Amino acid sequence: MLIDKPIYSSDGKKLGEVVAFQRDSSDKITGIHADVGGFLGLGQHRVNLTPTQFKVESDRIVLE
Repeated sequence: MLIDKPIYSSDGKKLGEVVAFQRDSSDKITGIHADVGGFLGLGQHRVNLTPTQFKVESDRIVLE
């Protein structure tokens, strides 16, 4: 499951976490919504990422 999975930059810095994702009819991931930035929930921004912008690893999402 992708919800609450941490998101990291390509250089290993934690940026945020996944809050929602979309799949198409063939169950392929078509995008994720993530909350990034902020501290203790304040100042976060919700961003939409397309599959070309990230890769799914076992324990995290890594931005390309």
